Order: sequence, then structure tokens, then C-alpha cells
Amino acid sequence: MPSKSRTHKDECCRYMYFKEGTLFTKLDEYVKSAVNNPINQRHLPIHRMHSFKNILYLIRQLGIKRSACYFLSLPVRFLFRFNRTIFDFKTEIRSHYKIRELISNANIRRLPALSDNLKTEIDQLFNRYNLPDNTIWHQFFISINDIEKPGYLSEYIYYSFIEPRLNVSSMAGAYSDKNIYQKIFPSLHHPRTVLRYINGRYYDADYTHLSKTEARHRLLEYKDMMIIKPSINSGRGRNIYKVTAENSMINLNESTKEFDDLAQICPEGFIVQEMLEQHPDLSKFHPESLNTIRITTFRFQQDITVLSAILKMGNHGHYLDKMAFNGLSCGIDSSGTLFSNALDNHFKKQTQHPESGVFFQGFHIPGFQNVCDIVTNTHKQLPYFDIISWDVAISPESKPVLIEINLRSQGIIYQQAIFGPLFGDYSKELLENLFNT
Repeated sequence: MPSKSRTHKDECCRYMYFKEGTLFTKLDEYVKSAVNNPINQRHLPIHRMHSFKNILYLIRQLGIKRSACYFLSLPVRFLFRFNRTIFDFKTEIRSHYKIRELISNANIRRLPALSDNLKTEIDQLFNRYNLPDNTIWHQFFISINDIEKPGYLSEYIYYSFIEPRLNVSSMAGAYSDKNIYQKIFPSLHHPRTVLRYINGRYYDADYTHLSKTEARHRLLEYKDMMIIKPSINSGRGRNIYKVTAENSMINLNESTKEFDDLAQICPEGFIVQEMLEQHPDLSKFHPESLNTIRITTFRFQQDITVLSAILKMGNHGHYLDKMAFNGLSCGIDSSGTLFSNALDNHFKKQTQHPESGVFFQGFHIPGFQNVCDIVTNTHKQLPYFDIISWDVAISPESKPVLIEINLRSQGIIYQQAIFGPLFGDYSKELLENLFNT
């Protein structure tokens, strides 16, 4: 009797998978339950063998090699499941401590009580998918913005269940490398690049390879102020320095370094760019820092929409606009006009910048509609990512200049503190699409 073809074997396997009473029927039940229970969706539970007859049937249909691989994989699945459980537990604990830290940082002595109707809406929105309780996050955000709506996301829910389903994390590392922005976004404006360090090699702005001597000379001959930052993993302003070259030495902020030290500070790669000149209207708030727009775009049913836009401003003379360095965040409405209040890093509302005294109310962002058009159109070219946070500066000519894109571990705190639930009116339909398909 001729042997069955690979295609026929695959058809037999598919039939057996759904065939009632066989070994794979139990697996099918677990898969279906995992779809409805996001906590179990990332691993396939080990199940009990029903009968010796089913095992023989499996071996006969798959063959000895495939069957052996399947049975040998069972303990590996257990280890992956155990590791996933430990990781989720640690993430949930970190989220618990994070909300307590936020409450303490905002000096909130008593969280507001939620109405019975709002509690019911929250339960209906989250409990049906067995998502962890995040009532305290609703209370925290409502205490800041007085927007009483269901749909606020804790960091645990967002980072563990939402973002991994919206964005392909395995692709994020390459797309987030600042050294290839000009390759994948050639039509966008970028700060002028002085030097690149990629995979242990030096390149100029046009990706021409340089020897270490040539790279050092290129950096030392540049006399204007520069910025050096890791090309990968530079979140929260880590290892971002102002750079000047003087007397054959390199100054990072106020410390003097040798050229070889740069690769040790940013071993995964770095980019050196000239200090970007920003629009004079934005400079009025805090001229010592580059004040950028954080705009979050979202793909839903193939349409790209802007979820939120925030103007980030530096403070206390610091050259970065990060909240970690006492910065401020002010919401921007759809017309490009700032909200009347900004939030500082203690979630206190400020009507004007505490140093410059410039008021926020009525201020219009130069070229804001152009920023929205560019980031939404560019998002269409990135099919692996359904939610992206863009950091964009505005040049003196009102042109958007791309500073950074954030594809994973995107901040969600100040977006919700200013605008309400992260996904707004999309919240209910989004959760249904993510966990019911």
C-alpha cells in the first residue's frame, strides 16, 4: 500500500484535532477556553491522555518522529507555562506598587468613591474577559481629571494583555533603532546626524563606513553643540547627553570622556546628532530643552486615528523634556490648541510654565495638522504595529521633525491622566476584538 503523502497526513491531523473523543479534542477545548481567558492564552496547558488507543492513533497518523517530538515537548510546555506564570505574577506585583507610588507622588490622601453605575460598567467591560481588577486605577485617574468613564487601563493590563496583541514585539527592536530611521522613514525630516555607531562599527550620516580614527576626527571637528543617545533602548532619557568637542577631548554634559568611552556607555549602538533648533513659539515655554509633541496613533479596522497628543516641556533648566526630570505635559486638542492646564510630575495642574510664566490656554501648536497627517500616513506603512507613540519636534519653519517612535512599553499614565481612558470610545469594541476572536 503506498505511503500517505505529507498533505494527506496533515489533513488527517486536522481532522483528528477536531474529532470528538480523540487526544486533540481536549487541546481544542483548552485553546477555545484560552481565547476567552486571556490569562491562559499564552501557553497551552498539559492535558491528561484519555486512552492508550488515542496514543496509538496519534503515532499512526503523525509518524514516530513527529509523535516523539510532541511527547517530548510536554515537559518543555510545563516549564514555559511555569515561567510565564512567574513573569505575570511579578508584573502584577510591579503594577500594584506602581499605582501606590503614583498615589503617593500625587499626594492623594483619599481616592474618590465610584458610583454604582460606573462600577457596573467597569465590571461589564473587564470581568467578562477575566482581566484583573483595576478599580483603583480608575479612582486614581478620576481624581486627577474628573473624567468618570470606564476603560482606564492599569499598566499590568496594558503591558501584559493589550500591547502584546496590538504590536509584534519581536519586530519592535529593529524598527525602534534610531540609526535606521532615515532608511525606513526617508520622506520625514530628521535631526542632522554627525556620527552613527551600529553593531560595533562607525558610520557617517549617509551610512558610509568609517574607521575609528575617522569617526573620532569627525566628532572632534564638529564645533557646535550635539546630542548623543543610545540608538536602542533610550527610554526615560537614559544615557542621553549633551556633547561638545574641545582640545581633542569629548565633554558629556560636564564630564570629560575619551572617544572610546562612548561605545562603553552605549554598547548596543548610539547616534550623535546636532542640537535641533525648534520653533521659537515652542521655545518660549522652556528654551533650554527641545519641547516635543508625544502623539499616539492607533489602527482600528484598518483606519488610523489619533488617540492623544501631548506637548512635553522641560523644566528647571534641564535639556530634556522628560517627566522623570521634572518636566510638564499639556494636552493638545484636535485643532492644535493647548489645554488650559498642564500636569507636572506630581500630577499638579499648572496654568503657566513655572519658570517662563508662559500661559498654556489658547496657545496653538505650529503646523499641528501637518504633524497629525504625517504620523497617521506613516503609521499605515508599519503593519506590524497597531499602536505607536511618536515624539515629534517642530522646526522654525513649522515642519515636523521625527525624534523617536515608541513601539513597546509605551507610556500610558499621562495620556490617561489628561484625556481619560487610553482608547476612549474604542475601549469596548477593542476588548471584544482582542479577546473574542
